[in-house]
Order: sequence, then C-alpha cells, then structure tokens
Amino acid sequence: MKHLFLSLLTYGSLLAVHAQTNLPQPGKTFKTVTDIKVTTNINFAGQDIETVTSGQTTTIDTIKNVSANGYTYSATITRVKGGVKVMGQDQNFDSDDSALRNNPEMADLFKALNVPNLIEVKDGKLFSQSQKVDAIIKMGGADDQAKYLFLLPANNLKEGFQWTDSTTSEADSKTVSQYTIKQITDNTIVLEVKANMVLKETMNRNGMDIVQNLKGTALATRTYNKASRLLMNETSNVDLGGTMEMMGQSAPVTSKGTITTTVTD
Repeated sequence: MKHLFLSLLTYGSLLAVHAQTNLPQPGKTFKTVTDIKVTTNINFAGQDIETVTSGQTTTIDTIKNVSANGYTYSATITRVKGGVKVMGQDQNFDSDDSALRNNPEMADLFKALNVPNLIEVKDGKLFSQSQKVDAIIKMGGADDQAKYLFLLPANNLKEGFQWTDSTTSEADSKTVSQYTIKQITDNTIVLEVKANMVLKETMNRNGMDIVQNLKGTALATRTYNKASRLLMNETSNVDLGGTMEMMGQSAPVTSKGTITTTVTD
C-alpha cells in the first residue's frame, strides 16, 4: 500500500506539471548559443590590469528523460569562439581553427569539445554532470545549466508567484536565488531570477593554476515557451568581486559581464 501511495503521488505530481503543456520527449534535440562578455579589473603587483573577454559557445542538447521532479539531458559543445583583450593586445580563439585546436596551450579550453556532457537536474537545480566546463565558457559557474526546462506545477503558474532556493557545489560555491514569474501570455512565460553567489573556481592557463574567490549578484530574465516549457532566451547581468590567486600572490579583482542564451529547436 505504501508503494502504491508513493506511485500515485508521483504520478499526480507529474500530471500537474504536464497539465496544459507539451513537454519535450526523450530524444528531443535543441541548439543553444551562449554569448558572454566580461570585463575584469585586477590589481596585480601594484599594476591595474583590465581584461575584456568575449566568447560564444554553441551546444547541441538532447533530452534524455523528464520526470516529476527533474530531467536529464546531454549537452555537446560543437564550437567555442571568442577573444581576450588585455594590455593593448588581442588574442582570438575559434575551435573551428584546426591549428589552434591542436595547440597544447588551448587544450583546457577545448577539451570538452564534441564530448557529450550528461547533466541531471533535480528540483530545479543542477544535480550532477559528467564533465566540468571551462570557466571562460560558463563565467565561473554564473551560468545556470538547470534552466532549460521550466517544470513548475500548473497550479503555481501565475504572475507574481515567487520562490527561493539555494545550490552548493563540491568546490564550496554557493548560489541563493529568488524566482518571480513576471509575465504570462498566451505563448510565453517570463521569469526573473535574482541570485547572490559565492564562486570558487580553479582554472589552468598555460600550465599555471589560477584560483578565483568571488562574491556577487546576477539578475536574469528568462523567457519560456508556455506550451513546451522549453527556454527560448535569457539575458543575465553578473557583478562579482573578490580575489584571484596566482604565482603565489593574491590580487583584488572585480568582474562584470553579460550572458545571453538563445535556444532554437
């Protein structure tokens, strides 16, 4: 009887999510293009250095499973391109450039290329993933990989509805987010996300480990397809500050950027 009750409860929750929706089925594929532009200011050894980083990541995503409390999908990065401007010098990168792709100095940036990353989302949060994505692509964890399906039960789908959650990663990064449904039309759902973040990220550049310890905020606006609950687009503005540790020194750093995501299916 207990198992029957739990089964009925789960089934009822799933029906509430599916009501008046056409959720993507396993095998559904969509294309995600994520653009970032980040301006970072750091004082290192008494010198003020400004770095402007831009990047675009193209990903082919495939839904593997959708349940009452989450979903699983694979994300395969097919192209990464962008550039870095610092101290009067420009360095551009594009994974479609075979010579650059085979450059050992770019190995950390391109190692995830064409390798499926299996991502599991539970209760609106990233639960697990099979590989780690480089910080230059995901802005040190500020980009939310659990945002692609909006699985809020239909009875809570109303303008002004709010909820809060938090996530903690194995690297002691933590994000506390407040969600507000701002607008509902015949075809779309507009969701606002305000996040307070503590980000700890280790990167390797040219054989040198760089550790970032940052705190800050993000303000995002997401638009979902009302019928399928699939993300259509998002714009997120991120403002971070803290320290960067490298070469045995700790330097103060500020970082401001914009992340724009566009989904096509």
